[in-house]
Amino acid sequence: MSPEKEALVASDNYIKDNKIKNRSETINHLISNDLLENKWQCNNIIADSIALVYDHHKFHPVSS
Repeated sequence: MSPEKEALVASDNYIKDNKIKNRSETINHLISNDLLENKWQCNNIIADSIALVYDHHKFHPVSS
C-alpha cells in the first residue's frame, strides 16, 4: 500500500474511532491536539477553572 493510501486509511479510521464528521475536521483536531501536547511538553504554566453557581435558597431534594 502506498504512503498516501495508508494516510487516507489512517485518516478514515481516526474519523470513525473519534466520531469526527470529515477529513477537514480531522486535520483541525490533529493540529489542535499537537499544539496542546507541545504546550504540555514545554513546561508552560497552564491554568483552568470551573465555576459552579448554586442557589442555596432553593430546595434541592437528594434522590436515592
